Amino acid sequence: MILTGKFSFHPAAEGLIEEDIPVMNCPDCGNPVEKDARFCPKCYARIEPPGLGQKILAQFQKASQTPPPGISPTSTNEISWKGKKVRVRARLVPRFLWTTSSIDVYLDGECVFRTGGKLAVIGSHSAAFRGAGSEHRMELSWGRSRNFFFPYHLRIDGVMVDEARVQVENSQMMLVPALIIVALMFLSVGGLALLFKSGLRHITGN
Repeated sequence: MILTGKFSFHPAAEGLIEEDIPVMNCPDCGNPVEKDARFCPKCYARIEPPGLGQKILAQFQKASQTPPPGISPTSTNEISWKGKKVRVRARLVPRFLWTTSSIDVYLDGECVFRTGGKLAVIGSHSAAFRGAGSEHRMELSWGRSRNFFFPYHLRIDGVMVDEARVQVENSQMMLVPALIIVALMFLSVGGLALLFKSGLRHITGN
């Protein structure tokens, strides 16, 4: 399933990103310091302002930890099925360059079901599994993600077991495709520059 979100890399948005880092830690002693501080009040070490990469990472972390307006946090109720504790987890997987996530279901800590990272914003997946001494069928349907939270319905043998939202645990991996795109852009610009220099030398005869 594709994770969707709005991310701005325009310089004009730096001020907004900066607000997401109200407090930093001193690199020498680890003491908390204000974001505008130039020196640590404890050890007097010089504090360098956070780079753009740190600001972008802070934006991702904030989005992954805070549910959007109107959406309640992930359910913390204890869900059980036939005496087994049910836990639902979501994580980004490398199947489509870390742009899709797999929603996994665990029974007493054992993973018995994975959606596998389908390329679908809204969908469902079903599979058979063995539990409580016999074979059963599990079906999980999910909705569109918002701020790295997926709404889902979980059914076992056609009976609703859980209806809640699950948070993507490794949302920072969404930076991987962004970094790949940036690297490809740099390589393309470098290649064009080399071609331009080669053509210019050929024309001037140098």
